[in-house]
Amino acid sequence: GDLWDAQWRRWVGSHRGIWKREAYVVAAVRLVCQ
Repeated sequence: GDLWDAQWRRWVGSHRGIWKREAYVVAAVRLVCQ
């Protein structure tokens, strides 16, 4: 529902920096493994 979605968006926003860093690591690993 809307309440759950709001909590999810807030949690994602608070962890966005971590997710970006992990995304860069995953991209680097994929390039090395190609």
